[in-house]
Amino acid sequence: QGITSFSAAGFKLINSDTAFEAQLRKSGIDPKDLGKIEKENPELWDAITEKPGSPRDKAKHITDSMKSFYEAGRLGLIIDGTGDDIGKIKKKKDHAESLGYDCYMVFVNTSLEVAQYRNSKRSRTLPEDLVTTIWKECQHNLGAFQTMFSGNFRIVDNTKDGNNIT
Repeated sequence: QGITSFSAAGFKLINSDTAFEAQLRKSGIDPKDLGKIEKENPELWDAITEKPGSPRDKAKHITDSMKSFYEAGRLGLIIDGTGDDIGKIKKKKDHAESLGYDCYMVFVNTSLEVAQYRNSKRSRTLPEDLVTTIWKECQHNLGAFQTMFSGNFRIVDNTKDGNNIT
């Protein structure tokens, strides 16, 4: 539903998770099993997420190709990702600005408890300890993102039904 409104406005959504889940299914892996695989089968986990030609690697190539195509046409982009790596976000922002894009960040925030609950209901679950680690890193990075994006930064509280923009 949200994608349609972005597309109608000319924005293209970039999210490697969509391609990753498709590649997992193509490889015969249920995305819901990822959390269990990481804990119980580290070799398979590495084959899925780290190695060249892995489902994660293929998904990144697909997503990068789409992004390059959209950038060539200077289409509006929404890059959907996780804020646990400041350096990665800064690199993406710097690249986009070098192409002439104006950059904004919408930080969608929630409580750890809600993040854990929603993770358990996703089609691709992560281990609880990983969700906790990522959530804490995102919270820690909040101030740096506010500085990096200055006046082009908004927080959306997505803890409850309905969104509050601050």
